[in-house]
Amino acid sequence: MTVDDIRKIINSILVENGENQVGDFVFGKFEDMPNKRGVFH
Repeated sequence: MTVDDIRKIINSILVENGENQVGDFVFGKFEDMPNKRGVFH
């Protein structure tokens, strides 16, 4: 399973739940940036 696979799975789950897709998802690492979604990146 690659990082890209994980990104696709997460995005499909988010879309099913009516959330925006995460384009800047990095597996195994938290992005140190302003929190725009109310959830960790």
